Amino acid sequence: MTRSNAVRNNWTEPRGIGRVPTHAVPVVNERRAYARAQLQLPVRILRIAGHRETNFDQVMTVDISSSGLRTICPFEIPVGTPVHLEVELVKRPMGQGSVRLLTQAQVVRVQPDATKGWHTVAFSFDEITFERDELASPQFAHR
Repeated sequence: MTRSNAVRNNWTEPRGIGRVPTHAVPVVNERRAYARAQLQLPVRILRIAGHRETNFDQVMTVDISSSGLRTICPFEIPVGTPVHLEVELVKRPMGQGSVRLLTQAQVVRVQPDATKGWHTVAFSFDEITFERDELASPQFAHR
């Protein structure tokens, strides 16, 4: 293979969630632009339409992709409502090395769930940032 072919092939490699091995994370069989991973990750709804949410602690994702997520929520949120979400991607003891996804998102779909009073809510991400609790350096560890 020539150098120009090697460079060209790097551009065609999948990026993002497409690089996750399918044997490690079950992926829903569908024709979406962004594959969904069926992961149950803790989600906190921090703000709804700019107002701090304090009515419940957290819910779990049903599935997640690089463009949004779906969860089952104890209350209905109208379609188009802006929300601020926190998704716990990695949880480590004492928070060291934990990773959280923080996102500004919008509600794109709401459906009644089989559980009475609960709703399946789909969110589309507008902005995404990641917070990571750095591992403490061994030289600063308490002895």
